[in-house]
Amino acid sequence: MAFNFARKRSKSPAVGLDFNATNVKLVELSQQGDKYRLDKFSLVPLAPNTIVENEIKDHQGLATAIRKACSKARTKTNLVSLAVPGSSVVIKETVLEANLSGEEMAAQAWVEVNEQFHDVIDDVSLDFQVLKANKDDDKLSDVILVACRKENVQSRVNVLLMAGLNAQVVDVDYFAFERASSLLGNKAKAEENNNKLTTLINISGLAMSLIVMRNGEMIYYRDQPFNSNVLQEGIKQQLEVDAWFTGLLEKMATLSSEEKDKLAHLVVPSFVTQIRQILQFFYSASDQNEVDEIILSGELAVVPHIQALLQEQLGIAIDIANPFANVEFADGIDQNLLQAAAPACMLSMGLALRGLI
Repeated sequence: MAFNFARKRSKSPAVGLDFNATNVKLVELSQQGDKYRLDKFSLVPLAPNTIVENEIKDHQGLATAIRKACSKARTKTNLVSLAVPGSSVVIKETVLEANLSGEEMAAQAWVEVNEQFHDVIDDVSLDFQVLKANKDDDKLSDVILVACRKENVQSRVNVLLMAGLNAQVVDVDYFAFERASSLLGNKAKAEENNNKLTTLINISGLAMSLIVMRNGEMIYYRDQPFNSNVLQEGIKQQLEVDAWFTGLLEKMATLSSEEKDKLAHLVVPSFVTQIRQILQFFYSASDQNEVDEIILSGELAVVPHIQALLQEQLGIAIDIANPFANVEFADGIDQNLLQAAAPACMLSMGLALRGLI
């Protein structure tokens, strides 16, 4: 799935830019045949309150951090792909006549959206994607519409301009996660071929996102609030660092097994409660009453020793996402840092993949 609230074309390599309340992550990806190569990577911490509840509060501070990320990575392109949170968009599936031109389909999409957002239609950005021919009527196409308030898109685009960059694509994080799942190795590929469900749960500082896929296509998505401030403060205190995420990555290699266990026991009880809750929403909305496996991603998924503990308490197989599993690395890439940060790079990698389309 791919959406462009901003549309610019570029040749590879492509840059995926992910920023949240704690840091900026930048990846530059290129493609040769069916092989992907990670050419550049950087991670820059953000000052507190730069972004609060997905709203950019300090535009200049964020632009400065993005420029630093570009400089640190030594990327030469000024086109990047970024995302708006899934919680800030409305996604609707509909059917449109298959023989419509692109312009006619766009006009009809606006009619559909106007019915739902009549009072604020001037403040809405819209995009759509034709999925496939309708199974009941080959004269119709199944189409998915995505609507987002313009201010949510424009605030992010404006920060890029302040940083000397342009948006190649403004995507939705759900679809970037869906796209990045194609990088998760042979097991995910096998599940695409046997009709099994792939269940991805991304845990960030503000929300837990559930994305369920069948044959590589998203069939269910949901966000629920997840305030991890207490967990982050606990990690900072235990590690005696100023920034919990970058501090954890820096100290990961030197932590003892006992210290890693302590971190895992700090975060896992909250994970278990929230995961059970968000899965229950999926079960209630579908004919499923269990999942075979959960792939865990996000910054909090980098906490060591959580896999076995979660499996034990949830009774579900847990895998930690690694979007770099089948990716080649350019010379000079710090592979130790990448492997430590891998679960947190699903979004940036999914966005970079979008830039290569």
